[in-house]
Amino acid sequence: MKKIEKKFNNKIFRINNFKSIGEDILKIIKSISSYGVPSYAAETSFFIVLSFAPALLFISSILKYVSFFNREIFILIDETFPDYIAINVKNILHEILEKNGQILPIYGLLALWSAGNGIKCMIKGLNRIYGVKEERNWLALRIEGAIYTFVFTVVILFLATLSFFNGKIKTIIKWFPNDIEFIREIHMIAENASVVTIVLLIIFFTSLYTFLPNKKVKWVKQLRGGIFCTLGWEIFSILLSIYVEKFGGFSLYGSLNTIAIVMIWLYGSICIFFIGGIINNKKQYK
Repeated sequence: MKKIEKKFNNKIFRINNFKSIGEDILKIIKSISSYGVPSYAAETSFFIVLSFAPALLFISSILKYVSFFNREIFILIDETFPDYIAINVKNILHEILEKNGQILPIYGLLALWSAGNGIKCMIKGLNRIYGVKEERNWLALRIEGAIYTFVFTVVILFLATLSFFNGKIKTIIKWFPNDIEFIREIHMIAENASVVTIVLLIIFFTSLYTFLPNKKVKWVKQLRGGIFCTLGWEIFSILLSIYVEKFGGFSLYGSLNTIAIVMIWLYGSICIFFIGGIINNKKQYK
């Protein structure tokens, strides 16, 4: 009798758990609209797109002086963007690299300024989600936006460096026998470089949730949003690539096809970022 009662209680517990998860998902969906996530995502996407042109010009002018690094940059573009977007970004870089030019700091400053506006929109969105008012002055927000844009650039460059040395390590260890324990461990680490990339992105997004809003929060408590954002971003990028390649999505835009895909990808990615903030701030929708 006790066994039957225990099984019955376990079933009730599971049903209640599923019910609770379902309710939380519905509340998150409602919160997306009530917190104005679509508006903030659209505004952020606009300013980030504005930063693309000067950023590409600045990066390409640097790549001319570090040509040995170009292959790794292109590999990183493949890993970061959906396939269709990656192809177009690489084509643009190729065209710019073929032309002569010098490094112009103005390109970097313009990119920082435009992307900084995007970060400012992200701060506004997170402040609303976390239920706090912005008390920092305009200059402080500008500086903070520029800093986080710079940090994101450093993260991207670090991932490119990791990809570069990962390729070199793989080439070197091929000359050593696999029966050596140390060589096997290095080979395993090299093969799992993509895991390192995911971990770094989780750390980066979690840090954004921690430091962007005008609210003191613990880094660990923002980790679930960082994990959701990273995995959601990867899954969304894969699904968008499949949709574009297999079903010819966005073909009705004609010559504006690439711009439309970039905007949709950015918009969806930033929506996922804000949803991660809602998940972190669970008390706001309970």
